[in-house]
Amino acid sequence: MSSMLEPATHRADVLTTAIGAVRTWQGSTAAADEHAFAVAALAIEIADELGVARDRRFTIAAGALLHDIGKLLLDQQVLCKPGPLDDDERSHIQTHAAAGAASLADDVPETIRAVVRFHHERWDGSGYPEGICASAIPLEARIVAVADAFQAMLEDRPYRHARTQDDAVHEVLRSAGTQFDPECVQAFVRVAGTAPSRSLI
Repeated sequence: MSSMLEPATHRADVLTTAIGAVRTWQGSTAAADEHAFAVAALAIEIADELGVARDRRFTIAAGALLHDIGKLLLDQQVLCKPGPLDDDERSHIQTHAAAGAASLADDVPETIRAVVRFHHERWDGSGYPEGICASAIPLEARIVAVADAFQAMLEDRPYRHARTQDDAVHEVLRSAGTQFDPECVQAFVRVAGTAPSRSLI
């Protein structure tokens, strides 16, 4: 009986840890919480549209909640800089994906760690940290990449104002086949503009 319960218990522990990490991020700001949970909810909507299995939905939810955890390790003055970044500052910001994955506890599944590490990889191979492309990027990370980019565009940032939802959808569409997996983009378009309604796991 216990062996049947352990996987579900472990999943709950991982998700609880992810939620706790989100609430530590930037001093538990409402905006940071809102971004992480919005990314997770939208990513699950995209995954459902693609017919992704339930176990992988958990990976997507936890990975989405943790995707920016590496930003805790960055120089916060650089992270919150109101103007354009120079090359060194941009390189510093880009360390957050690999650093975040490496910072996770040893018992966090590798599939979740991979979402955190690879959510800034691009379909055309021009992303980071490894420059992998297309199907070499885990599907879970490809889904989170779309959800993260869309949600980020809807939010004010120190260096720019929020975009409208129509503009953000258009930008995601424009980036299909370059930044994003085209199939993930098509699934996103089918759910865009609808309120996330499904559970995270």
